Amino acid sequence: MPLLLDLLSVLACLAAVAAFVLVGLRLAVPDEPHATPDRPRPRLRRRLIGAAAAIGAFTVLTLATAAQTAFGAPLGDRVGVPVRVAEVGECDQPVLAFGLVKRCDLAAYSSTSPSTDWSGAPVVVSRTVPEPGDEVAQYEVSGWRAYVQVLPRDRTWRPVAEEARPDLTWLPAATMAAATLLAGTIARFAKRRSLPV
Repeated sequence: MPLLLDLLSVLACLAAVAAFVLVGLRLAVPDEPHATPDRPRPRLRRRLIGAAAAIGAFTVLTLATAAQTAFGAPLGDRVGVPVRVAEVGECDQPVLAFGLVKRCDLAAYSSTSPSTDWSGAPVVVSRTVPEPGDEVAQYEVSGWRAYVQVLPRDRTWRPVAEEARPDLTWLPAATMAAATLLAGTIARFAKRRSLPV
């Protein structure tokens, strides 16, 4: 049930973004006849369509990255030793994660190693809130995986149990490629049909 609510919140957010862009385009650009060679399309319309495409691309990329974090294995290799959660502090949901990812501070944790290579309390990023007794570790993207990632990634704390999930390293790059192909197809279709876009 929580997963269904998360997906519904994602769809509602996408619908709100689409409605905002469409209403903005409608208010800013009045109805005009089809473009002709002696009367080219107005620059304002092209700029607004470009802005809408940029907003759409950013939204799609952010959603793909959130889905990668929520449903995939931790990105990169484990760095250092895992720590065991003793007490979870405050948790929040990042706005750009569309409700799919939670970020929780660890109020108390224990480690088997006396040496630690991080400063401050670990902040665990996961689809669920970590429970006391769970093991979490730091992961860092390196090698070829760092080049596939569209958004740069720093070291992140993730639950060790999520290592069994599928590797979705490719998801953001593949989503952007698919969105680019779809946008190109729509633009070609509109050009063939002489639609005013």
